[in-house]
Amino acid sequence: MNKEKIREVDVSRAIMRLKLSPVTKLVLLGVLDRVDWSTFSGAVSSGAVATTLNHNRRSVVRALVELSELGYIIRTSQKVTSTKNTIAITRMNIELIMSIGASDTTSLGVVTPRHYANENEIDSSDTTSLGVVTPRHQPSDTMSLATSDTTSHIQDKNNYINYNSRSKKFDWSIKGS
Repeated sequence: MNKEKIREVDVSRAIMRLKLSPVTKLVLLGVLDRVDWSTFSGAVSSGAVATTLNHNRRSVVRALVELSELGYIIRTSQKVTSTKNTIAITRMNIELIMSIGASDTTSLGVVTPRHYANENEIDSSDTTSLGVVTPRHQPSDTMSLATSDTTSHIQDKNNYINYNSRSKKFDWSIKGS
């Protein structure tokens, strides 16, 4: 596979099609965000991915282990002390990701558009295409526009609520008062 012609969107879509848990897919997308695109490898720490995804570091570590076991990524690190390792050099197995992700298109429900010479040729037996766009509906809220730049009001059946932005105060009034 020619790595130079692969686009980020194609890799991302292939990852989303993989049969993995949502967290594991998200972590793989986080790894994709951190690697060098020319080699699909780079120094990727579980803490950095967890911070990027705003996710629990332990869940990220579990997902990275799963991705390594499945062959989607290859991680190598060195022991510094008995409890510390260097930041792992992570290489994405882009060939595997693209081959599996590209082959599973059934989960997407992709509908290919039909092209017609004119609108009278539309085939109504097409049950896989998206529905027709509904006509524009009138809004149901009764909020009116402000009469000035400092006062706005909301009206319902029996009450008026006025807000003055300069004084930052609400004024409530009841109809008939």
